[in-house]
Amino acid sequence: MEDQKFFKDRNEAGERLALLLLKLSILDPVIVAISCSGVIVGDEVARLMQAPMDVTFAQKIGHPRFPGFSIGAIAEDEIPMFNPASVRHVSHTSEEMLEIISHLRKDLRERHKLVRPARSFMSVKNKSVIVVDDGMSTGVSAAAVGKFLASFVPKQLILAVPVGPIDIPSYVEDQFEQVICLEHVREPKKIETYYHEFKETTDTDVLSVMNRYHPQHKLFA
Repeated sequence: MEDQKFFKDRNEAGERLALLLLKLSILDPVIVAISCSGVIVGDEVARLMQAPMDVTFAQKIGHPRFPGFSIGAIAEDEIPMFNPASVRHVSHTSEEMLEIISHLRKDLRERHKLVRPARSFMSVKNKSVIVVDDGMSTGVSAAAVGKFLASFVPKQLILAVPVGPIDIPSYVEDQFEQVICLEHVREPKKIETYYHEFKETTDTDVLSVMNRYHPQHKLFA
């Protein structure tokens, strides 16, 4: 059933995802959660895998006329990545689109200042990087994050999500050695569809989690 609720909440989703990942015996794992949506899931994965964790950021690029329709994403490298099919709907280089991207870059910088104002991104060189989110629909945010993280020369990049499409888009597979989903759906809907409880993950929640993994750089919302 496409509307089936697979998880009680993000904590349960993270626990179940971690149990699957532990079976894979991944060497030198580090968890990178996409903030804010993947932080609670990522925290559970990192806790059970006894792995270090950091967060990264991605902003969805909405259609200029229909902002709720995501056509791409931009990660911390600030280089837009578009769903290849979106070129049929809008010019990626139009004045409107360039203005949208400019605003998203500013938003990314603000997120960085809030969560990582005084420290560098966790070292992931030669590590098995597991990118975690609370689900995948189009996957373009995850793909943008994967492209960004590849520049840090990890040993391998793995995308792990509790729920995602049966057919993983090629632009996602191109960025990761493995894509792991607990539950698959034919036509992904909003991620909250698959959770009984889907509370907003706030900046305070993110900082609370990060303070546990990086206590030498404690921050307060």
